[in-house]
Amino acid sequence: MGYVDGAGAEGAPQFNTTPQTVADLNRLRDLVVQRGNRLKGTTAQRNALAGAILVDGLEFYDQTDKRTYVYAAGGWVVRGPAANQANPGAAVAGIDPAAAIDLPNGLIMKTGAFTGGTSVAFGNEYFPVITFATPFPSKCLHVSITPLSGAPVNNATGNPIALDTLDKTQFRALILGSTNTWARAFTWLAVGY
Repeated sequence: MGYVDGAGAEGAPQFNTTPQTVADLNRLRDLVVQRGNRLKGTTAQRNALAGAILVDGLEFYDQTDKRTYVYAAGGWVVRGPAANQANPGAAVAGIDPAAAIDLPNGLIMKTGAFTGGTSVAFGNEYFPVITFATPFPSKCLHVSITPLSGAPVNNATGNPIALDTLDKTQFRALILGSTNTWARAFTWLAVGY
């Protein structure tokens, strides 16, 4: 069994013999590449990273500033509390500011609130697009919306707020069959990875 170099997929180690131990190590290497990588170190160590290890989704816990970063689209993005997750200037009295939280299972949870007007098109009432301050690295799986008291919750036919579009950068809610515009408010919770 012998280590050759780190020139495999995403800088993974390469082995040059075939005993079962090497097969096990190669399988372990493949699982690490498949499931992701997480590093920790100082800001200087993070900034010194280069080459094949810098792939979208790489996480780095910076011991200097005590924050988690994710490498995406050629640069480091802070993961953690984020301001202005909803629309710029949107605020709902008594609602905590938007946030993004890493869950232990690798999922990310983002929260926020919206208050504002709607528009009508195609026989439906549409909310403005809500853009996440920081996109999910791979995919947004789910958004839950909770209407706030004091704003109309649904239309005359009883249709609740639903999702029109959803991706890793944004979502848009609508009320099917509503042909009235209103000032509405809701909180939202998004989960992705």
